[in-house]
Amino acid sequence: MVEIRAADFIHPDGLIVASGEMLARKVIEVLRTGEKVLIQLRGLPGISSSYFNVLLLMVQAEVGPDALDRLQWDFVWPIQRQIYERSLEAARKAYSEHR
Repeated sequence: MVEIRAADFIHPDGLIVASGEMLARKVIEVLRTGEKVLIQLRGLPGISSSYFNVLLLMVQAEVGPDALDRLQWDFVWPIQRQIYERSLEAARKAYSEHR
């Protein structure tokens, strides 16, 4: 398992969606090697559904929906988990509707 610190992938201008895209590119790179990924969320200044949405949708589009099962998360706050779970549900629904 490869651990990735989300705080290492913050856009220089602090843009949330761009930060999610940066992290998604790294996650995709690792997943393509066959590894699982642990994403450490400590140190992020804030997080939104847009962040998780772009990350999950990019991973799903590039590696496939099963890749989401190879992600593990180290949440700092319960609200992070709640936001993630809503985004995960939406990503899975979007994939199944567009197949």
